[in-house]
Amino acid sequence: MPPGSGRYSYALNSWMQALAIQRLLPTLQYVVNCFKLPQNGIIHVANLGCSCGANAFNVANIISISFRTNGASEIKYFFNDFNVLFQ
Repeated sequence: MPPGSGRYSYALNSWMQALAIQRLLPTLQYVVNCFKLPQNGIIHVANLGCSCGANAFNVANIISISFRTNGASEIKYFFNDFNVLFQ
């Protein structure tokens, strides 16, 4: 899918993914709540897919809120966008 904000871009054509994410929110929050935090309270999260869009950042925000609620002191994110990597 073309990058940017054109007619066929992911930015304008990712509504189905956003809908799926909305439906999976309770499951995602449940899974995060099942994690046992490390003693130092630092969590590392990696998104190794197409992580430049709004959907990726919305999921990261949900994960962050869930971990902070459970007592994480720091959350480090690693984003990698394969679309950019292989240009």
